[in-house]
Amino acid sequence: MEKFLTIGKLAEILEISTKTLRHYENEGLLIPSFKNPITRYRYYENHHIKELHIIHLLKKLGFSLEEIRKIKKNNNLIDRLTFKHNEIKAEIEGLKKKKNEIDHSIGHLQNALKTETNFQIKVVELPLKKFNKIEIKPVDFVDEIKLYEIGLKLRQMTDEIQPNILMLMQEDTLVKGDFNCYGLMLEIPFEKDAEDEHWAPEGPYVSLMYKGNPSFFHETAIKRVKKYLEKNNLVFDNLVYTRFLLGPATASLKSDYLTEILIKIK
Repeated sequence: MEKFLTIGKLAEILEISTKTLRHYENEGLLIPSFKNPITRYRYYENHHIKELHIIHLLKKLGFSLEEIRKIKKNNNLIDRLTFKHNEIKAEIEGLKKKKNEIDHSIGHLQNALKTETNFQIKVVELPLKKFNKIEIKPVDFVDEIKLYEIGLKLRQMTDEIQPNILMLMQEDTLVKGDFNCYGLMLEIPFEKDAEDEHWAPEGPYVSLMYKGNPSFFHETAIKRVKKYLEKNNLVFDNLVYTRFLLGPATASLKSDYLTEILIKIK
């Protein structure tokens, strides 16, 4: 029996408790080489030390015990680590894009809050986004109570405190200068299914943000966008979005609304 390690000795070497080793056994992660049928003592070998190091490494990397058990069963440690690496890499890229959007919003908000009303306009690069669209009638859009109810419905579909909700505008908005909206959209993860899917394409957009009652300022904002496009020889790409950074569900007065218009350009 000299080649065997008792559960106490193995726990001492790895600086863990015997309770943890028994838990790993119950989870099917670390099975003793021998268990005395009379004393019920557990005995381990040197290879169990290596296995425990791998288990602790995987736990540190964020793998659950269930995932570790599957890795041991399928003997695909390298494949799973590679998958985890790519998964984390994708999360980092997503967080970078989210950070850029937050930076963009902070800059707009800081400028907009300085004065009673202003028109901040510039070209921004936005990533590809997936949305779940809810069709609404133009009359719903001018009915603040109805719009508030729709906004709450969208927010109930996500766990985010401040979800990204866009309004899809009529393509002739730039021509008519009106505020007709035919869809409210909630941003969702790429892998999530949508009842009515809409993809907001990546690429350059003209972003204009203003503070104040949209009924008073939206027409002026549209005119400024048109002048900006003409002055800078930018070509409209038939997509217009509007979103309230502060709106019916978050601001008590229309004069406090913060509205952003996003015009897709080629």
